[in-house]
Amino acid sequence: MDSNWKKDHLKDEDLKKTVTQMHLCAYINPNNEGDEEYPPTNHWVVFLETSSTHSVRIDMGPGYGSDGLRGRITISSKSYTYTDKAIHKLSFPPNDKTKVQDIVRVINKKWASKIRIQL
Repeated sequence: MDSNWKKDHLKDEDLKKTVTQMHLCAYINPNNEGDEEYPPTNHWVVFLETSSTHSVRIDMGPGYGSDGLRGRITISSKSYTYTDKAIHKLSFPPNDKTKVQDIVRVINKKWASKIRIQL
């Protein structure tokens, strides 16, 4: 992981765990508010379920870089499979034996250096 990533209570051993289910979740924004001076957005996160009680959350947010438009990905270990604060959830199985580190590697290779927020 490079400077596009921020570890937030990530247990390094979770990177080696096999993903059993992927959950794409849209957080509730009850007042349709943005953060600070930013307009409201639909905030989606991915939960990589590794057991019936644990997951790794991948959450991309704006506000980095000199113009504040670079995204940063926060990755964290969770003691639940996905959030109960989702207004919408799409769940699907990964390819056979995909590990958390495999997904991180693909994000790094394909997108991490290109993440820019369009306002």
